[in-house]
Amino acid sequence: MESAYLPEKPHVLINNGQFNKVPIINGVNTEEGIIFTADYIIGNFQWSALNEYWQYYGTRYIFETDNFTSEMYEVSRQVRNYYLGDTIASMETLHQVVDMFTEIHYWVGNFRFSLAASQYVPVFNYMLTYKSSNSYLDIVYGVDSDELGLGVGHADDIFHLFNIDSVTDFTEDDLIVRELFLTYWTNFAKIGKPSWFDNWTSLDPNAPLYMEIKPNPEMVYSERYAQRIEFWMNLIDGKSYLFQ
Repeated sequence: MESAYLPEKPHVLINNGQFNKVPIINGVNTEEGIIFTADYIIGNFQWSALNEYWQYYGTRYIFETDNFTSEMYEVSRQVRNYYLGDTIASMETLHQVVDMFTEIHYWVGNFRFSLAASQYVPVFNYMLTYKSSNSYLDIVYGVDSDELGLGVGHADDIFHLFNIDSVTDFTEDDLIVRELFLTYWTNFAKIGKPSWFDNWTSLDPNAPLYMEIKPNPEMVYSERYAQRIEFWMNLIDGKSYLFQ
């Protein structure tokens, strides 16, 4: 369509280099999927429904369509088995469910995009692993994320980047990480990379290190992250036609 906002699917455009060639900074938080479990935690949604109708919910979460096929159902089954095995989704398996949603909705898409874009432009990847004293889940849903042992959820990074009037309590480490965020982002806007030095390098597909953002930041490729990405990349590569 001549009037289409995008002339092709985003992944096709990125893989073909049909985008504005500028450096990219992007990343994820350790437990982005917390946002998808919040309603289960506070009781708005029932765990039993997620378990009983996983074939529907799981397939829809993964493929974002209602036009399911038997192969999509099989992928959904494999994903559930990888994270939950013989157990069920519940408060007892909350961390496994959070991991599952984190990777379905955030980690994998970010990684695939970064690999594709890095063919054409520098891509600076990060993971926020430091949990500050301010949590989106706690503020919006009234949940005690510390009591549940939850990490850095979706939107927790906004407290490091924006001045939010209702959020005024910061620890010393919170302020250190906030300063890091603001420095990285303003450097990127000014010079096209997060650091004046070479301590944050752009993505190398053969050694996909990312900056772990914490009070003492470092370039890493954690074993946990590598294992999860390997599972998904093998799954997607084996059935790439389903993920178009």
